[in-house]
Amino acid sequence: MDRFRDKQANEAYFIEFDFTNMADTAPTISSAVVSAKIVSTGVDATATITTAGSHTVSGSSVNVWVKAGTTGTDYQITCVATASDGSVYELEGLMLVVDVPLAAPTAITGPGCVVPPVIEPISLAELQTHLRVDCADEDESLTGLISSARQAVENITRRGLLTQTHDYCLKDWPDEDFIKLPYGNLASVTSVKWKDTDGTETTLTVTTDYLVETNQAKCGRIVLPYAESWPTGDLFPSNPITIRFVCGWTTAALVPSEIRSAVKFAAEDEYYHGDRSDVLKPIINRLLASWRLWDEF
Repeated sequence: MDRFRDKQANEAYFIEFDFTNMADTAPTISSAVVSAKIVSTGVDATATITTAGSHTVSGSSVNVWVKAGTTGTDYQITCVATASDGSVYELEGLMLVVDVPLAAPTAITGPGCVVPPVIEPISLAELQTHLRVDCADEDESLTGLISSARQAVENITRRGLLTQTHDYCLKDWPDEDFIKLPYGNLASVTSVKWKDTDGTETTLTVTTDYLVETNQAKCGRIVLPYAESWPTGDLFPSNPITIRFVCGWTTAALVPSEIRSAVKFAAEDEYYHGDRSDVLKPIINRLLASWRLWDEF
């Protein structure tokens, strides 16, 4: 039995059951029935982890929309497919629902966000409840709205809400003995690198060349150790100093309730194409008032 990748409880996406190798000639699937159960108890979980009627058939494959689930629970998802010649095939797969960030995409080059978050602050089910929508036909578009709404709230608060990696570039070393980093909730500093006029890159050493202040929800800082100074010498003309750091809350449950609520209202504003902005914008701003970062960069 195959195992699908682990999913977050607030993720929703399609998984594929491929029946190509189930017969000498790849079958053409005409219909399918999907079910699910909890591995440890055998309790039916079809309505919990899948959406009835949302699967699609394409040639020899069936794409199944998976959603929600309970953290720490292993699910067995079964797809029984009927081919155009009447043959019946069955495939099963396991899926574990977890509450830790998944592997992120490979980092791109900065400056800016080089590894975006892999989870969102609210789930599809939460947004459906907020909007009073119970039609599976809109699941895909609503999932997109969640990401867009999260980014809108990040822009308003000037924060990185969930675990993400950024490259922050400077043209010169500061006069102060610290460098403030944007987006709040600093989790770690991956590297501090600088290039001289020839483009030769040097990586500073944490604790020896700099210290890290995470500062909880506020903006973190890189600080010089006692009696130390920033490197000297002429710098490369383009983005000579690059600080790569990770910021954001690690799970959706840790994101403050006011921010999560603001994401719901921001998604609602997009769902209704701005027709309710006069009512929703003040609500969003009020919810986010105490979470804005006012630091200048």
